[in-house]
Amino acid sequence: MTDQKKTIRVWDTKEQLGEALAASLLEAAAGAISARGRFVVALSGGSVLQMLGAGLAGRELSGHKTGLWRVCFADERLVAADDEQRNDRQAREALFSVLPVREEQVLSPQAGAGASRSAHEYERSLRELFGRQLDPRGLPRFDLILLGMGEDGHTASLFPGHRLLQMTGSWVLGLEDAPKPPPARVSLSLPVINAARKVVFGVAGSQKAPTVARALTQEATSACPASLVRPRPGELNWHLDRTAAGRLEPAQHPVQESDSPGKA
Repeated sequence: MTDQKKTIRVWDTKEQLGEALAASLLEAAAGAISARGRFVVALSGGSVLQMLGAGLAGRELSGHKTGLWRVCFADERLVAADDEQRNDRQAREALFSVLPVREEQVLSPQAGAGASRSAHEYERSLRELFGRQLDPRGLPRFDLILLGMGEDGHTASLFPGHRLLQMTGSWVLGLEDAPKPPPARVSLSLPVINAARKVVFGVAGSQKAPTVARALTQEATSACPASLVRPRPGELNWHLDRTAAGRLEPAQHPVQESDSPGKA
């Protein structure tokens, strides 16, 4: 289809991948602020946050109008606020230590009331944030959603074969039975992810190479939720380190080799 732009870029090192994620974040922010006066991003946790934080370290960020950013989360693990498994705690430690955003600019799901209630309250907060700025389907359009991918192909908290993949009526979904701990989580729904203006995956490590190849070279399937992420209309970027791209065949799915990204 012509309403989606998709690119795959392969970097020699995990450090270069992190710099590329940082460049993607800042580029998306600049474009959104220029076009709409603010930047709304949703982040995932885990290694992608670590790589992004490392990629931002050492950059001069004072000219990037971070006061106009609104930072949300693509998913959250419903554990205590100070638990190291929380995505928002990981973001505070790996990202907000270098990215100058204020606490009131950050919107994250809250634990303590169960997954369904937490999902409902988070969706209500997102509806207040987006107001009437919705697409024709009534969905929010994040300027950027940054995702990772597990070895099983899950992304955000959308797991292989899980019933949440079929749920389209809500922006945010709660689950109490995630197949990996912690079991209680909330996640943006697949339609909301696919409504984003831009989705960027950051994936590193040889252990993920078979799943990367599956997500990028085979038919989209609920057995590999990352393969279902296809924003339309929108842009889809996959940033991989060389080990994660080890099973990709250029003849099957052309990739763009990349030099070290510059710092701005």
